[in-house]
Parts: sequence; C-alpha cells; structure tokens
Amino acid sequence: MQIAHVYSQTFQKIPMKSTFILFACLLLTVTSCTKEKFPDPEQLQGTWTEINEKTFKHQLRFENDILYLIKQNTMDTLIFRLDDNEEKMFLKLPNSNYDTESQHRIKINRQRDEITVWNLFITTSAESETTFTKE
Repeated sequence: MQIAHVYSQTFQKIPMKSTFILFACLLLTVTSCTKEKFPDPEQLQGTWTEINEKTFKHQLRFENDILYLIKQNTMDTLIFRLDDNEEKMFLKLPNSNYDTESQHRIKINRQRDEITVWNLFITTSAESETTFTKE
C-alpha cells in the first residue's frame, strides 16, 4: 500500500507540461518508425539477392543508374530511375528506340536491409511482389 502511495505522489509531482511533452515525443517516435519507405538511389546501390525457397535466387545489382537483373541463365541490363512523386521505379532497355518503360512499386525496409519490388517478374496473378536482401 505504501508503494502505491509513493507512486501516486511521484506522478502528481510531474507537471502537466512535462507529461504533454513526453506524450508528444512518444507519439513522434511511434509514427516515425514505419518500416518500409521509398528508397533513395544511393540506398539501392550494390547487390540484392531474392528471398525465396528455390535453389536459384535472382539478383539485382544497382550500379549508378544501371540495373543488372541476374537470372538463372541470362543477365538483363536495364536503365532505372526513381520517381519520388509516384513512389515507383521505372525500367527501360539501354539504347532502346522506344520511350516505353515498365513501372514497379518499390519499398525499402532499412531495419531488415530488404527491398520489395512489385510486378518485376511476369506471373499469372494480378500483382506479385518479390523481396530481396542486401549482400
């Protein structure tokens, strides 16, 4: 009973302004901890390996504005750019006469060092996502 009384007195001594500031800091911390965000080009640089249960795992290698998509028997070389407004990655073939680009949602999880790319590979489902981990 005496412990509850001491706790009650301690809590009452904290001014209302301090309680508000503490609550605001806690709220700011919680809201800023979103795991997945849109990446900067610098964050993508390097090699990323697909996370899956298969024997072969695709790799993405970002070097400046070039993306090397390493498949089982081939490697595609693509030019990539990021659009902050749409939060998408755009890919096109180098030296292509066409201005067409494929567009893919992309997010980075800095805590896990992973990126997720949507619709990178052709599938029968409406939307697919592929997750890669940083090498």
